[in-house]
Amino acid sequence: TCIGRPVAGVRVVVAALDGGGAAEPVPTDPHGVRLASTPLEDVAPGVLGELWVSGPMVSPLYEDQPQANARSKRIEPDGTLMHNTGDLVVRDGSGLLWFCGRRDHGVQVKGVLVPPVPIENTLSGHPKVMQSAVVGVVDPCTEVLEPVACLRLVPGAKLDDELCEDLAAMLAGTR
Repeated sequence: TCIGRPVAGVRVVVAALDGGGAAEPVPTDPHGVRLASTPLEDVAPGVLGELWVSGPMVSPLYEDQPQANARSKRIEPDGTLMHNTGDLVVRDGSGLLWFCGRRDHGVQVKGVLVPPVPIENTLSGHPKVMQSAVVGVVDPCTEVLEPVACLRLVPGAKLDDELCEDLAAMLAGTR
């Protein structure tokens, strides 16, 4: 889903999926806001990242919630307050931002975060699929978390081999 371009006065960074350095030990202010020693950097166009924003609409902190502040807020070396929205996005070559889901809704598969929205959009684009959802389910035999697609078909449609082959072909180009 295209969410457009940043409006004037709003700084947007599509940062690597390492949480903006959340794993590195960094100093915090008294409210838990991280004091970063290096600025956030944009990933290359076409690469999935986390959306960080700064501007007049960003609240300075979550009152009495230092863990939320540590997860979502950081002060850049130049003093700019950045807020992690929790959204997964891709910036295309023309600068448009594309929403790919929420970080906390993604499914970790073999160490790679799989956002559900691009898969759901692809599946729901089939004329026999009314609605789809991708969720993580633990395989009881392997105990491995796997993404599973749940489909609501249009009335009269059947989940048969032909539909499964069509959907697999459509997903072949999805990252």
